Amino acid sequence: MIVVDRAIKVYESRGEKITALREVSLRVPKRSVYTIMGPSGSGKTTLLNLIGGIDKPTAGTIIVDNINVSSLTGEDLRKYRLHKIGYVFQSYNLVPTLTALENVLLPMTLAGRPDRERALDLLRQVGLEGLEKRFPEELSGGQQQRLAIAVALANDPPVIIADEPTGELDLATGERIVRLLLDQRDRHGKTVLITTHDPRVARMTDKVILLEDGRILGEYEPSKIHDIAGGTATGEVSAERVIVEYIKKRLAELGEEMRRLADAFARGEVDPDTFEEKYRELKTLQKAFQAELSRLGAGPEAL
Repeated sequence: MIVVDRAIKVYESRGEKITALREVSLRVPKRSVYTIMGPSGSGKTTLLNLIGGIDKPTAGTIIVDNINVSSLTGEDLRKYRLHKIGYVFQSYNLVPTLTALENVLLPMTLAGRPDRERALDLLRQVGLEGLEKRFPEELSGGQQQRLAIAVALANDPPVIIADEPTGELDLATGERIVRLLLDQRDRHGKTVLITTHDPRVARMTDKVILLEDGRILGEYEPSKIHDIAGGTATGEVSAERVIVEYIKKRLAELGEEMRRLADAFARGEVDPDTFEEKYRELKTLQKAFQAELSRLGAGPEAL
């Protein structure tokens, strides 16, 4: 179980204090998959870093698998990161000079128990059998993300945290990544916490937590979200309205990102291939949010 109790995180930059998290509290039960959604800068990655032991809260406590993470230091903190948490980073965090197999073996070696057969089995589980000798740059984006999951699972941690694991992937590949994480819950009893911008990813999980400006706006179960016009329970309608407002904001942000990208391309700051790739990614995500608005009974006329 993951328990975050009134966590506050304040950073200092050039003499200015920036509050990234504002008394955030949440509970993620064992054998569950939760999603955190929120706009850029809402505190999603900061929260994962606190849970992962990469950073410490300014105030509040973080409890993972009955361990007070916020009080760990030195060797205890190192052991926690190696054995209790599997962190799937947004940028994959793979070692470019190591093969796929060697990347999976690395955390095992650091823990003092390298196991080649287990590493090969993990690569098979994530669909990378036969690619053991490939270097990260020789793998596609989806393959690198699957390799990152295998690395996170290397020491069989009870908790997996994944920061935007589908952010740079196409729809089909993104769904495959999420199903890999769901499989860790179903077959191995893992607790999984995912951050995402994609409502399609959120609907595949057990519960969605909305985070904005460092505060939790609410939690809801995707299966209980009904059409706004037909919903009867006050809580459900309220949750839907929060989701609709969040999606509207994300659509506005995506539109602005697309405009900035087009301006950068017009100024010659972005090459054609990069422009096409990034624009296609943004357009795909935009369509996903528009489809989600329609599903909730708040189509384009609501924008």
